[in-house]
Amino acid sequence: MGLFSSKTERELVQRLDEQAALIAGLQKAVRDLEVEWEDYFEKFRNLYARINKRRQREATEAEEASAPVQGINPLAQRLLDLSKGGTG
Repeated sequence: MGLFSSKTERELVQRLDEQAALIAGLQKAVRDLEVEWEDYFEKFRNLYARINKRRQREATEAEEASAPVQGINPLAQRLLDLSKGGTG
């Protein structure tokens, strides 16, 4: 009396084939999911880089706008600052 005495060899082979097909399907699903997540990660990375670049550009523009103009007297600089919306 063997371990698989109640099962015929054909039934065991069929069951192994079903399990192999299930495993292959799961492996394909995992690969598809990995590709999908890589795609989303790439999109997120690009979007984050664009946002970061925009923030840096805005910070540079703000620094340039607030920098005093060289060669202008202090009174003219104060009027220029007030005209830009500064409080002095």
